[in-house]
Amino acid sequence: NTYAKMSFAVPAGKHAVVQFDYIRNYKPSYFRGGIYIDGERMYKNLPPTDDYGNAYESGHCVFHRILSQGNHTIEITAGGNYCPYEIKMDNLRVDIISPAEPTPSAYSNIQAGDQGWLKVYGSFETPNKTISYGAQASTFYSGPIASEVISTDNKGRPREIEYYETVPAGQIQRGFAYPEGTGDVYSKDTHSFYIDGVRYSMIYHGDISSGEKVHLKEKVSGTYTHSVNIARERTAGIPRFDLITYPNNPATATGNIAFDETFTKYYFPKKTSTGLTNLSIYLPEGEYLIKNLKLYYMEDGQRVYLQNKDLDDMSQLTPWILSTGLSASIVTAPEEEQDDEYIKIYKKGEKVLYNIFYDDYEDDPSKIGYWVYQHINWPPDGMHPDAGKVLTVPIERFYLSGKYTVTHWEVDNTQRSGTVGDAAPYNKESNKVDLTFYVDGGGEAPWITYIKTNPAAVKENNYYTISVGVDDSEKDILALETEVYFNGKCIKTDIKTGIAADANGEYPEQIISGLPKAQVGVYQIICTVSDHSGTGIKSYKFTVVSEGNITGDVYHTEQWDINRKKYNLKRFSDEINYSCKYTDYLSMSIPRKRGTNVFWSGERFMLKAETEGEPYEVTVEIKSVDSQGNLRSTGYSAELNKTGKKNASGSELWEGSIWENSMINKWGRNNPELLYFDFTAYYPGGVTKEHRVSIIVDSDRDYWQLHRLW
Repeated sequence: NTYAKMSFAVPAGKHAVVQFDYIRNYKPSYFRGGIYIDGERMYKNLPPTDDYGNAYESGHCVFHRILSQGNHTIEITAGGNYCPYEIKMDNLRVDIISPAEPTPSAYSNIQAGDQGWLKVYGSFETPNKTISYGAQASTFYSGPIASEVISTDNKGRPREIEYYETVPAGQIQRGFAYPEGTGDVYSKDTHSFYIDGVRYSMIYHGDISSGEKVHLKEKVSGTYTHSVNIARERTAGIPRFDLITYPNNPATATGNIAFDETFTKYYFPKKTSTGLTNLSIYLPEGEYLIKNLKLYYMEDGQRVYLQNKDLDDMSQLTPWILSTGLSASIVTAPEEEQDDEYIKIYKKGEKVLYNIFYDDYEDDPSKIGYWVYQHINWPPDGMHPDAGKVLTVPIERFYLSGKYTVTHWEVDNTQRSGTVGDAAPYNKESNKVDLTFYVDGGGEAPWITYIKTNPAAVKENNYYTISVGVDDSEKDILALETEVYFNGKCIKTDIKTGIAADANGEYPEQIISGLPKAQVGVYQIICTVSDHSGTGIKSYKFTVVSEGNITGDVYHTEQWDINRKKYNLKRFSDEINYSCKYTDYLSMSIPRKRGTNVFWSGERFMLKAETEGEPYEVTVEIKSVDSQGNLRSTGYSAELNKTGKKNASGSELWEGSIWENSMINKWGRNNPELLYFDFTAYYPGGVTKEHRVSIIVDSDRDYWQLHRLW
């Protein structure tokens, strides 16, 4: 079971309405949990199930009760048997109800920048999604409803009862049922209640307890049946229903309404924000340059840009209305250095950078290079005229949008001064490398509003999904292609078509799933959205860092390793510079070949560890197997020291050793023994990583007797 809780306060003399978005994904027959405010579960009908009994639903909820002044709690619980479950809450809002509409605040500031530029920045609050609420009357009834005994036992006691809930014409009804029953769990008494078609068992393997509140589904006009099958020689029924009835109209049909404390009045979002905000720039008379105009909002701790690119042509100034007598033009800025993204996106006419490096182990110079371009064009632009041709010089600028992949290779020149004849037959081709890049079409194409990962911080060895937002000024049917690159190599391509805007002109968020577990490295997401008028593109990059790893090693001192080699050379004419399995070592005849992992008791154990991440401590503990076969600590341990050095892969190196006088005759005196060295790295936040290394200790001959053999 998982659990999360938060608290908030409604000011004195005020009331509040709670709104949030949610996702529910589970098996209803096994799931236990939900979203609760002050102990009451959110009022939403359960979603329908698929052929496997799974249910998925996402949506928006206005909590069904108005909250009064004081402290309140929001709880999210999820749990159950035999099933995965997921429940999420996002975009939580607590709207304080007051007689007057609040005025959004705005802030701006101007600072001196570089080379005479002024830096202007600021922020403003957009209006709440709900600006004001309306209120209408509802009716509330609490008590029994019409019922009928369907069957009885041989003593005339009810075995099945039906209850009839009637919703008047033109009305919607919701509420609660309070089933009750008697029985004994040890006798396996079971009452089966069927409320809105959902089975609830009571007493034995009970889903609910006697008197527990059960939510009734929202219903339109008609008569609906609930029933109970009663356990043998027991009593059960639904003696009380709380029914709230209100008009069926566009506001109530959404289900997003909130009731007062007596359920005799309901509140609904009356005035909502259009989501549009005007931004004006006022400048004194004169001539000005404006650059780096960026508009964004924050979502999940990330900036989602509405404006974050230079203007390519004057048509992109359409959203800006110039005052009378003003004119504007585009001034081309000098090309800026590209960032370190693997896959680059260029504007039309922008110089393409080819970071390709040639090397030859014989230091032969390149005689000639070849370039072959593949082009996937984005209409209305056509195919590049040189696509598919073998060129001897690269193309530096492109004026047709689309995806380009260039294959490049070199041929070396083996002709040197003094070489007799033509050396061309000895000129060899290099390996071929591919580079992928994009050329943005601009224009009136649809665009990507945001790209984000779920969760926002992707961790090593965890699964994740990608969310993409799209938009189009003409609200055409869109297609989205998403490519995921890992360290420059494409690992996933996802294509979605038929993306349509809803009645409000909003496109649904697109989810890309089925991605492999995240590994340490750099990820780049390239999204292209298209319609008949063109294609828009956006890139998003994130890095997955190692949460930590440790690899330990136990080895001999230099002198003890010399002793081991001499021992083997004397008996086997071989140094035996490899490790031995314990079972293989025991099967050898005596004297045994002492591999690199075979030690004498009394040696100093040299320790080394390689760590990833940023551990603040590394320890080693020696363990052995006791007479009962259990792994026990020997009491010997050490803390390793960071050397300040790294290996070729960038792992930190730690070193240390363990030796005490009491080790000299401690192990392997009669028979070879296994010792286990547990390496542990400690990271902030309570994270630990471990690695175990085993060695063999064989001291059938005292180590000082070795000298008698040489």
